Amino acid sequence: MQIYPPRIQTLTTTTFLISIWAVTTLAPSTIAQSKPEPVASTRIGDRILEVHAVVEMPDQALPIYWHDSLQFADRNYLKQLNIELGITPWDKLDPKNIQPGLPFGGSKTYVLGLLLLNSDGSAPGAISSTCTAYRAVSESGTTVSKWPTGIESPVQQSTRYAWDYRLTPFIVQIPSGTTVLHGLEGVLLTIPGIQGQIQFDDQKISKQFVGDNNLFAFGLGSERVPLGLALRFGLFTKRTQLKNRKDSKQPASAIEQLGASIPEMQFIYSLVRKDGKSVSPNATSNFSDSLKAQQEIIRDARKVVSSMVKSKKLDAEKVSFFMSDNELDFLFAQLGFNDIAEFDRLQIAYTMPTGGIIPERFVFDKVPLTQYGDKSAINDYVSRLRTASQESNLNSTNSTTRILRTWQDATGKFRVEAKLLEVTEESVKLEKSDGKQISVPLRKLSLDDLQYLDTLK
Repeated sequence: MQIYPPRIQTLTTTTFLISIWAVTTLAPSTIAQSKPEPVASTRIGDRILEVHAVVEMPDQALPIYWHDSLQFADRNYLKQLNIELGITPWDKLDPKNIQPGLPFGGSKTYVLGLLLLNSDGSAPGAISSTCTAYRAVSESGTTVSKWPTGIESPVQQSTRYAWDYRLTPFIVQIPSGTTVLHGLEGVLLTIPGIQGQIQFDDQKISKQFVGDNNLFAFGLGSERVPLGLALRFGLFTKRTQLKNRKDSKQPASAIEQLGASIPEMQFIYSLVRKDGKSVSPNATSNFSDSLKAQQEIIRDARKVVSSMVKSKKLDAEKVSFFMSDNELDFLFAQLGFNDIAEFDRLQIAYTMPTGGIIPERFVFDKVPLTQYGDKSAINDYVSRLRTASQESNLNSTNSTTRILRTWQDATGKFRVEAKLLEVTEESVKLEKSDGKQISVPLRKLSLDDLQYLDTLK
């Protein structure tokens, strides 16, 4: 069968993610005591997927919470993708009962908060989302299912829902009176990548410089406009070279072809008003400039940043990539906010994919549909899990010791725990935990692995 690669639309996620994909030794032991108890759990390969929140969605003002993640994909490709995932199409609901954002008659809608963990309890560096299709059986034996109308595979449509849990949302619509779902089946989408957030803390963002190890921003000013406020700033990010790397071997499977396409970097802007309420912009525009203009902007910005570092107004470590990296992407951003005169801070959240989409089928044996999950405790746990993982990554990459770590290929599908023995111009030699040695071409390694090798030079 001829398999055609799909056209990929950027996969938008609202979930929390960790900035590394590596086995940690400290995070599980130091955080396990505070881990909230999940209401359900299952395994996906060598990882664990848990349900930490069950929240009933109100009937009124439901948002549209799905969008296409694959566009114009070939039907044969989608059919093959279903086969590889172990999915067979289930009965489709009547189209009139699945209008976007509206529950069908006599039903309730629940949001399940999912958390993906490595087998040791640490967090994988992956952006997570879910597909909108699902199926299960209620306690009465009734089949509850959804396969969106007009599509050939559940991977074509992914969940997009903004909420304040740091968990991946999975949305189910079930008949009223249902209290338990058995055999709840769905598809998880993960993308190897990193996420973070920076913020401007002042009313006047002009000439402010803020950043972290992946994103650097400088303010160009804010001004009152007839409808509210307009904010302008510039953003510098690391250039993702993985997009330009080509494998001489054509991916053989549908899943591998999906993993070979990398979504674009995403930014989510929010303004925190003086009353503490967070609002999204009414208008957003991002645009780049010519290469020559970018080089001039970078040169001028580095002069200012260097001066601020010397005066200790900026942390040198947080802007090191901006000061030394010649492979930078730059864009201007302008935001418009209606009916806002003053604000407390501007937050810029970002996701930086380093690999392609990895679809994985999951099944929960039993999920009780009762309100569950302490939001404060869950968010606190996930925050500390992230911090511990980042600290562990920093400690390991600053050391030249060859440690046992998790390596993965560019698609994110294949992973192995191994020690680094040797690096050549074309490959790395690894020693697996069982003592067997393997050689892996550099062109097949993930971006995280390549960056790890750079720290050891």
